Amino acid sequence: MFRVGQPIVVRVEALGLTRTDVRLTMDPGRLQGHWPRSMLKKGAALVAAVRSVEDHVYVMDVGLGGVRAFLKKPAAHKYLQTWTAVQSFGELQLLYNYDAIKHNVCIF
Repeated sequence: MFRVGQPIVVRVEALGLTRTDVRLTMDPGRLQGHWPRSMLKKGAALVAAVRSVEDHVYVMDVGLGGVRAFLKKPAAHKYLQTWTAVQSFGELQLLYNYDAIKHNVCIF
């Protein structure tokens, strides 16, 4: 799923007794679920996870209640060819290079 050197966005969930004992999460709801919907503007960068794969779009979880987000498959495939070695997105896969696909995400 991940490659060495690949950047990912995480949130610290808990600290253990040692400096190296840290529990992290990549769940979009835990990362940005506290944001008000008014923060969503054209060009905003979000962490998203693939919720489901449909015929022409990926349904995305952006962690904000009442928000439905869709990523067009052609844009996703272009992103995959440019930035990764993955052939298609899978459910719950996280996406971070939003700049490469921002013009093809629809948020309702």
